[in-house]
Amino acid sequence: MPRGESAEHYRRKLDYLDALRLYAGALLASGRQVIVAGDMNVAHRDIDVHRSQNKPGAVGLRPEERAAIDRQIASGFRDIMREQNPERNDLFTWWPYWRQARERNLGWRIDCFYLSGELAGLVDSSMVDLDEKSSDHAPVLLELASPSGSDTVSNIPPEQRNPAVSGSSEA
Repeated sequence: MPRGESAEHYRRKLDYLDALRLYAGALLASGRQVIVAGDMNVAHRDIDVHRSQNKPGAVGLRPEERAAIDRQIASGFRDIMREQNPERNDLFTWWPYWRQARERNLGWRIDCFYLSGELAGLVDSSMVDLDEKSSDHAPVLLELASPSGSDTVSNIPPEQRNPAVSGSSEA
């Protein structure tokens, strides 16, 4: 996803978000279930950015970007991490490199999973892997039950899962 710093890149970002919505919507219209995932470079709501980082007019916080995410969700998707953590104001996936922002959790939630209806119903858990620090982003993990309900789809052994941020009631 383009960050959108220059006027040209910002236009590309908005165009990309619109094209992504249309493509995902066409897949839904054809009867497929869809996951839209990745670094959206948009903090969708004020709760998705630390108050010290919430600067009106900043790229990633602009009304047009947030409206594009609103349209994506309204086209048949659910923001699973936010649904499972509706009041969490410290649920971030990206931090600036300066001033120990990550250690102080002065971040943004810009890495997201948006799931269509049937898939959203299969979510067992979602979490941010806060222990993984090889990037300025933390991985967002999603575990789905198989449609039969007999097993879960996961490559992560239980002993390697980080319950630090989780959608379960244990968090």
